[in-house]
Amino acid sequence: MKNNHNNELTSGGTGRFFMSAKISRFEATKAIITTEDGQELTWSVKNLPDKISPDTPLNLKISLADDNNNDQQELATSLLNELLNPGPA
Repeated sequence: MKNNHNNELTSGGTGRFFMSAKISRFEATKAIITTEDGQELTWSVKNLPDKISPDTPLNLKISLADDNNNDQQELATSLLNELLNPGPA
């Protein structure tokens, strides 16, 4: 599926869109993230996982704000299933 800006985004039919990227470099308290098509995003380092370094591969996800409730439900269901149905020890 393509968006209106001719950048390839993969939705997998879910209505959520993903793009590969990597940390290019750090500038003070900001990380410069480069997408697979060469676009650059500036992101606060405090909003990134610990122990991240240049060339760390990332998957960017874009979804509508109201999709957040579905994500939280899926996470809760997954956690409950793990707790209630533990695998072999």
